[in-house]
Amino acid sequence: MTYMEFVMHMQNEIQRQLGDEAAVDITEVRKNNDICLTGLAIKYQSKNIAPTIYLEQFYLNFQEGSSLEKEVCAFLKIYDESIIEEVPDLSCMNNYQKAKKILAVKLVNLEKNRKLLEEVPSVSFFNLAAVFYCRIEHAEIGNGTITVRNENLKQWKVTAEQLYLDAMENSKQMLPCVLHTIDEIVEHLMVQESEKKECEKENVIGKIGQGALEKQMEEIVSNLREQMENENALPDMVILTNNRQTFGASCILYQNALKTCAEILDRNLFILPSSVHEVILIPDRGQHTNESLLEMVREVNRTQVEPEEWLADAVYYYEREAQSLQVME
Repeated sequence: MTYMEFVMHMQNEIQRQLGDEAAVDITEVRKNNDICLTGLAIKYQSKNIAPTIYLEQFYLNFQEGSSLEKEVCAFLKIYDESIIEEVPDLSCMNNYQKAKKILAVKLVNLEKNRKLLEEVPSVSFFNLAAVFYCRIEHAEIGNGTITVRNENLKQWKVTAEQLYLDAMENSKQMLPCVLHTIDEIVEHLMVQESEKKECEKENVIGKIGQGALEKQMEEIVSNLREQMENENALPDMVILTNNRQTFGASCILYQNALKTCAEILDRNLFILPSSVHEVILIPDRGQHTNESLLEMVREVNRTQVEPEEWLADAVYYYEREAQSLQVME
């Protein structure tokens, strides 16, 4: 059975089980890096929200020996669990003054997202592009995002440049930078895996927030000095992300963030884009070459990073004295 035959079967069977009150439609959603997912959107006239459940994993299960009936049951179970009593308030998307309070920025690969970038406002950044989203918080579904599209920009009557300025200003307050050691990230991922929920780790080397870079420098350096006393060395690498560890690679855009990190680590910095959610900072102590780091990035991207979360096969270099950033592909 081909994938589309499977999709059609799922649609027909789920429509049959849900009855005429529901409209079960096949939908394709373009994700980051031009990855298209096929799902079923279930709409009821009495409800303002229509969840979309993607079918790729169900098809993989089917290919590995599961039955169609079992996958239909699994789909309906997920759908039942996705039903929420209180619909998220999305009225902010009709009013820019409200929207900009939850506006944030994320980085995506420029070349891999050409089609997406035709549909959304963006600002180029070397071989990357900054795109925008609104962060929606909801008691039942947790945190969600809505991508800002060209039609939103027209409705709001703002330019992409103004959108960028507002998103950057808000991101630094809503999603401030944090530095983690590798051990802290591993611990965080283990907690996520065991508890299956978002874990916001506050035990970090330092926190870099809007308007507080200089004020927090002494505390950050003090924490690092304590670590140096315990380990007799600065860390070989640290992770730069935001306090939610979601789309945290955009922290390299924050004003003075890289400058502060370079001052903390007392070196120029190699910056490895490990995913859309974070970057790795490696102090340049002369032991690494661009070629070896580039090969490391490529290998990790090939073997460890989900295709949708891939950012770039590149190494960036920050020179602290000149306060300049360059890409070293």
